[in-house]
Amino acid sequence: GMNTGIGDSVNLGWKLAYVLKGIYKKDLLDTYSLERTRFAKGLLKTTDRAFSTLVNGSTFSKFSLNYIMPVLFGAMSNLGFLQKVFFQRISQIDINHHTSPISNGRLGNLKGGDRLPYFEFTDEDNQKTNSFKKMRTSNQVLFYFGDQDLDNDVENLDIIRIKDEKIRKELKIKKDGYLFVRPDMHIRDCGVI
Repeated sequence: GMNTGIGDSVNLGWKLAYVLKGIYKKDLLDTYSLERTRFAKGLLKTTDRAFSTLVNGSTFSKFSLNYIMPVLFGAMSNLGFLQKVFFQRISQIDINHHTSPISNGRLGNLKGGDRLPYFEFTDEDNQKTNSFKKMRTSNQVLFYFGDQDLDNDVENLDIIRIKDEKIRKELKIKKDGYLFVRPDMHIRDCGVI
């Protein structure tokens, strides 16, 4: 419940702020329910089914709670793949907005609506940093993979140039391109330049 509430408030918060500042039109707010409803319905369906099965008082639910679940969670904690899947689901970092009308494009193995992946790189000041640190802003961020100098005169937009070839290979970016990332760390638009 807490992760869902945080995700809802972050999704709606940046949209409200940008509409109130006049950066976007108010129809941006319509994307909130489109993006969050699909996830919320799936979450409710899954948790309702699991909760009712485990607490209905039946012999099976008592046996499951006392014997199956401890063994299952113990086994999961030792299996890296299941641990990763379980963590992504519980933490909700596997949420995407591919079907949102404001998600567009594809660059390498990423597409509009994906959550920004974590990657480390050396910035233009020759400092080690990472993609998540660069998102600690209320602005939208443009990650640019190329050699051209770009003007950064746009209000509410941070432009970050990535020259690291290792990152380009990791993300399968073969040509110069960009990731335009929303304040909630989802890729709004991406593509080749």
